[in-house]
Amino acid sequence: MGIFDAMAAATPNAAPAEDFGPVIAGVAKAYPRLAPYMSNAVVRRGQTADDRQLEYYAPWASDNPNPGKSTMEIYNKDLQGDDLRDAVALDMLHHLGGVKPDGTPVDPAYFALKQKMTDAIMAANKPMDRDAYQEDLKKYPDSGSYEQWMAHNRADAYIRGYVNPRLNPEWQHPGIYTQPMQATGNRIREYLMTPPTQDVAK
Repeated sequence: MGIFDAMAAATPNAAPAEDFGPVIAGVAKAYPRLAPYMSNAVVRRGQTADDRQLEYYAPWASDNPNPGKSTMEIYNKDLQGDDLRDAVALDMLHHLGGVKPDGTPVDPAYFALKQKMTDAIMAANKPMDRDAYQEDLKKYPDSGSYEQWMAHNRADAYIRGYVNPRLNPEWQHPGIYTQPMQATGNRIREYLMTPPTQDVAK
């Protein structure tokens, strides 16, 4: 047995890397508005010490493990199939509703819809939102002001709950969505299912 044969025999077979290509393609098909951005997206498994399901990193984030690309790190090992596809799609809404380093929205039309949802949530002034903010401050002291937290965190949670009730049953209790929220939520659903009419910057 040669030295290379011996090294091969001593090295256990590594598990093949998980292929997330079908997940990315599935998101682009199920949510056409996200399709242009999925070609610049990376999905990978990760670990966390808290109860997060997954984490999104913007292409320009300093802590992004894949600089220049939208990165979704999956912590919930049970997310598979359609659940994984939809969870990745809903996390990509952070990118769609985000702002580039130069201050311009990634997708101005979606950014406006997200702002409309944020305004409706703020107008409702629900105690559950104030309570959730205080809880997040304990876990994440850098959450910012209530208004910042609402725009960068809570509005996304409301939108995810409305767009995909199956993955977000905790958001389906009566009275959570006011009529203005429902009207905007319906527009967001329709927008995500509509292919872009022209090339967009990723």
